[in-house]
Amino acid sequence: MGLVSLGKIAIDGSKFRAPTSKHKAMSYGHMKKAVEQIQSELEKLKKSLAEENRKQTNEFSATLPEEIQKRERRLEKIKAAKAALEAEKGEAIRDKDQKSFNDHEALPMGGKNKEFGYIYNCQAAVDEKHQIIVAAEIHDSQNDAAAIGKMLDTTKETCGKNPEQALADSGYGSYEDIRAVESRSVAPVIALAKGEHSGKETYADEIKAGNEENEFHCPAGKVLPIKTMHKDGMISFHLPDGFCDQCPFLSSCKVNSRAKSGIKNPLKIHNKEKHEKIRTHRQKMRTTEIIEVYKRRKAIVEPVFGNIKNKGMKILVKGKQKVSLWWKLAATAHNIEKMIKHLKIDPRMSASSSLATTVTSG
Repeated sequence: MGLVSLGKIAIDGSKFRAPTSKHKAMSYGHMKKAVEQIQSELEKLKKSLAEENRKQTNEFSATLPEEIQKRERRLEKIKAAKAALEAEKGEAIRDKDQKSFNDHEALPMGGKNKEFGYIYNCQAAVDEKHQIIVAAEIHDSQNDAAAIGKMLDTTKETCGKNPEQALADSGYGSYEDIRAVESRSVAPVIALAKGEHSGKETYADEIKAGNEENEFHCPAGKVLPIKTMHKDGMISFHLPDGFCDQCPFLSSCKVNSRAKSGIKNPLKIHNKEKHEKIRTHRQKMRTTEIIEVYKRRKAIVEPVFGNIKNKGMKILVKGKQKVSLWWKLAATAHNIEKMIKHLKIDPRMSASSSLATTVTSG
């Protein structure tokens, strides 16, 4: 029907509530205590039952097995949720991490007014021409980081080729996401700060990489002394007393200003490769041409989520696989609505026969 151009696509995610609540969930710390408590209770109940059987009395014959079965069912449910949480978090698990008993794959999320609930992060890639959804996937995280590569792969699978540009907000503004887009021969138009562009220049823009490994220069060209090489690849610098004395850029230098802020706001940047990639991307995002391109992002993708949510579509199934099918169905319904609005109906034909002809002809 000519409704998709694959010139610009906008990618974003929206949270949809899962059919479960905080009242049907438990934190990891409480799970550990509950498992120990129930196991202890079961030992006592089974011991009492064995004692009653030994005495051959019927006083507890009805209640004890029932209490044992009740606790065993509860224990099984808690252990399953505990195992799912351990598999998801691994060594990074904390006692305050939570898991729903009803849906192990739903993601915990704080909402407005600190209201806690469970959600699925529904991602959509929307074509600019007529807001047709060209990819719809469920992301395994509350935030959008690391989702964009899969969305572009699905777009290519659906449409047969990649788009020219991918527009996304700062939720996708990491080095890994930018590389993921570029590696697929797509131009990334991704914000690195909130708002419709990448914000004002920061001290990181003034730091330039040198020729040697992990060598960085201040605006005056002096090598910045490294203080700490962090495990996450970040680098902290420390400017000794007198380092900036007599510098002609001192009054306007953002590097010096950040260094003076101390421990709370240390002078810290990515390693050389990441720093240069993000620095170059940030400069590109500040150009007049790209600012105008990025301004289209909201108008392309956000009305699509609004259209779906305003129709009252809610998740009524459990588990990622079923929710993924539900989300694709919701995206298909949105697309069909867009298609119907653009049908060219021959006045000599009835609406139903015209629709059938259009669908049959592809």
